Amino acid sequence: MAEMAEGRTCEEWEYLTKLAEQAEHYEEMAMFMKNLVQCFSPGEELMVEEWSLFSVAYKNMVRPHLVAWRIVSSIEQKEESFRNEDHIVLMRWYCGRIESELSSRGERDEIIANAKNSLEEDSEKDDDDDDDDDGNENEDIGKDDDDDDDD
Repeated sequence: MAEMAEGRTCEEWEYLTKLAEQAEHYEEMAMFMKNLVQCFSPGEELMVEEWSLFSVAYKNMVRPHLVAWRIVSSIEQKEESFRNEDHIVLMRWYCGRIESELSSRGERDEIIANAKNSLEEDSEKDDDDDDDDDGNENEDIGKDDDDDDDD
């Protein structure tokens, strides 16, 4: 791992990520995690701890919006049963705002893209390692069948 933005080392980004987690500042945690992910060179695997930090940051950034959306959607269903169209229109508008907040988090999308790229590269590397076996696993299949024909 190399030195990254703002002259910070990867170890410093990792520490800041953990510090933000303890402070429950998940937006900052995600930003620090983004910098930490950028420390890794292409094809270098994230360790379990880094994946865990990434997961905590993302889940805790999204959770309040999902909870709000579920609550408003639930209330909307109740209002539909009362056929209160004015309230339904307002609730749909508000749900749309919450959905927009969720989808407009470009930085989170960057973090996910970086992590996804890292995963894909790791997966391709694993596939290449599997291909390095001599590939003769099924070579013996069919040989026994020929022997049975001689009987």
